[in-house]
Amino acid sequence: SEDECKKAGLSVGGKLRNEEIFVGNWLHTPSGCFLDTSDEAIGFGTNTAGINNGAFQPVCIVDEVEATLYPAYQGNKCSPGYNIKEDYCVEAASSVGGILRSGRFLVGDWPDSPYGCFIDASDGAIHFGRNVAGINDGSFQPVCVPEEDEALLLPSLRGKECTQGHDFSEEECISAASSVGGSLRNGQFLVGNWPNTPYGCFIDASDKAIHFGTNMEGTNNGYFRSVCIAGDGPVTLLPPGIGAKCTPGHDFSEEQCIAAASSVGGLLRDDKFIVGDWPYTPPGCFIKVSDKAIHYGRNNDGISTGLF
Repeated sequence: SEDECKKAGLSVGGKLRNEEIFVGNWLHTPSGCFLDTSDEAIGFGTNTAGINNGAFQPVCIVDEVEATLYPAYQGNKCSPGYNIKEDYCVEAASSVGGILRSGRFLVGDWPDSPYGCFIDASDGAIHFGRNVAGINDGSFQPVCVPEEDEALLLPSLRGKECTQGHDFSEEECISAASSVGGSLRNGQFLVGNWPNTPYGCFIDASDKAIHFGTNMEGTNNGYFRSVCIAGDGPVTLLPPGIGAKCTPGHDFSEEQCIAAASSVGGLLRDDKFIVGDWPYTPPGCFIKVSDKAIHYGRNNDGISTGLF
């Protein structure tokens, strides 16, 4: 409304011309609240068919737009289904540091930029690429809808990898790995068919460089940490007691144990996942009371002594 326009215009640096906002039924201004770029005077256009001739800045209600800014590297783009629409691009990109270059929202059909909303890494200028076949040449940072899956970083253990169905895709890997401390080595996303790394998304334990292994037969040699989709099921830590164990059908598998136990305070003793066939511990996943060390008991007849 006109009353709201005055307050909104002042909040973004507008000024009152002769102590009033100017109101009219113009054809060359946008409908609603705006600023005249020549003197920042606050105006209100009542003509719903009015078309901005470029001399006016609309003042609008801000939608709550959540966005994730991806790093600039060759080929990087939003995951399928996570593109921000053109109408929301300026707001989304502004929320992650983007700016309008010379006051302009840049839209084009470029072959060397990603499809969708992005910013130029050199100056933060907000763009929208309409070319669905466009390929990022490494100069642009995609602005995307935040992905919903929470990432879990596994320890660097020989043979350790994500459980089936909990792998991030190659497109999702950078965002997921970045959320758990991963980074791009020299600005590069490393993808390869290595035999000594886990399949899927992982980081190098030495420098946290983000990788994606395409070899489904690859085996972690112990120098890499898989980045996995965290499980959805709730985890309960039972109190210690003689004979205490999970009820049938409520056990975590050996592959799920580290993630589950970590979520309730378990730790890796000397960075090792302890697995054994003990007669005095419960079967399945458990932690030791004294130091919270994560264990997995393979003896189905094991009986807890009360220390686990």
